[in-house]
Amino acid sequence: MFRLFSRISGFLSGSRAGLDALLDAVYRQALSDLVRMVRNGRLQREQWERAPWDVRARALSAALFLADVVSSPQADEVARQIVSTVPPDEAEELLLGNRYGYTWKDEIPHTCWRCGRADGVWRRVFSPPPNLPAAYTWRYGILENHVPLCSACYNFAFPADEEIRLLWGLAVWGVRFDGWRWLHGQFSAGRRPTWDKEQFPLWPTHAGITSWRGGAGVVEIHYPTLWVLRRTRLHRDAARTLLARFPLHGKRGRKRPLLRAIAEGKGQD
Repeated sequence: MFRLFSRISGFLSGSRAGLDALLDAVYRQALSDLVRMVRNGRLQREQWERAPWDVRARALSAALFLADVVSSPQADEVARQIVSTVPPDEAEELLLGNRYGYTWKDEIPHTCWRCGRADGVWRRVFSPPPNLPAAYTWRYGILENHVPLCSACYNFAFPADEEIRLLWGLAVWGVRFDGWRWLHGQFSAGRRPTWDKEQFPLWPTHAGITSWRGGAGVVEIHYPTLWVLRRTRLHRDAARTLLARFPLHGKRGRKRPLLRAIAEGKGQD
């Protein structure tokens, strides 16, 4: 396997002029993950089962890449073993996660949505249900499953109670949270819905809804401001409930996103 790794590393190095340096680094990491899971040309299934989704995703992508670009029976065998180990639906999820499951946190400012401070941190709304296969867990890292809150507001207004966290998701993400909330409910009930994940990778989307702003399950490379999102009365009421339960204090001039969400969401029902 080391010889195989050396061959593909040489291929990448020799082609560096035509490859973006970041892409080069990503494939090197993926190949490293793959090498750790293979011994004497055989996939170590125990290691595969223990690996988190991102390591599995990189190893699967690397195996497919190797089989495609390296003319080697060994590369084909390793790829075959990994592909035969992963059910088709989980393989699809891993490849989607490898494409959409990374580096989203810096796309929009971390403004705390309760007090308006600039030092907000992204807090997870839902956690994966315990029976969910690892291949699907990348979805719980998506932006729409997080809300930005500073440490003080997180400790005061973001309890372990999932109902309160649900209100935060509705208030911050508007109609985008509706699609993600539905999919989380399916996972929690033990269901694995299928849909056109090539067109809508994040969640199923009703006919006629195609935009990020309108709630389609699409990914924006550069996330626009959250104020452009559509919010109905349901989402504005969630913001009002949070304001009533966790009253705002401090300087009047400080920008308070919850208040702005209520004001700018009017007329969008």
